[in-house]
Amino acid sequence: MNGFKIFVSFLIVFGIVQTSYAQTNELVVSDEEKIILFTGFSIAVIGIFLFLARDVILRRKTCLLYTSPS
Repeated sequence: MNGFKIFVSFLIVFGIVQTSYAQTNELVVSDEEKIILFTGFSIAVIGIFLFLARDVILRRKTCLLYTSPS
């Protein structure tokens, strides 16, 4: 159990050091990269919407299996 506490403490300290180091760097994204990212997310959202609305769009009912009470 003592080794586990040391391991968890090491992970916390290492995570804090890594996070504080990561905050010093600035991320620079060009306009072209922003357009590519926005387009990709837009296509993903449209795809999810079409997948969820496919039954309504194709005007069909989802086939459900019902068992009659005996």
